Amino acid sequence: GTAATQTFRHLKVTKSTRKLSISGSTTLLQVSDTLTMTSGNIDCGINLLEVGTATFNIGTLIYTSGTVVGKMKRWVSSGIAALPRKFPIGTSTALRTIDIDFSTTNRTSGGFLTAEFFSTDPGSTGLQQTVGGIEITHNSPTGYWNVVNTGIAGGSYTSTIDASAFKFTD
Repeated sequence: GTAATQTFRHLKVTKSTRKLSISGSTTLLQVSDTLTMTSGNIDCGINLLEVGTATFNIGTLIYTSGTVVGKMKRWVSSGIAALPRKFPIGTSTALRTIDIDFSTTNRTSGGFLTAEFFSTDPGSTGLQQTVGGIEITHNSPTGYWNVVNTGIAGGSYTSTIDASAFKFTD
């Protein structure tokens, strides 16, 4: 289509050697209900893949395989229910998943997270830091994740990232 926003209720990606590209006049591919990633990549370019539409319609990701190359947006509801959010992001050749799990503590407001992986050296500005009792003194020139919170308040979360095959500097 030619619309800036392309919306699908359900979208299933099953690609063996090709990819689904968000390009042309489309700047937002929105999946309002269920995105199923069975195999193959979704290449966003400079555009955005959104799963869900609002805090009351957070959407579902059914994930087996594949990578979102570019920005991915996931909605988060308010309340006390545990809520895992998977971001199968990375490059065309490497999956760099980040999973963010909201605990059952009360989120006073919902919103969304937008995540992207950059395969460039983040530099060492801001190091050395201590986060959650863990001292961070080195980075990896392999790349970094950027996750932006818009509107989510209260509660707590944990995150797990896939940094397999990363090279670290001394």
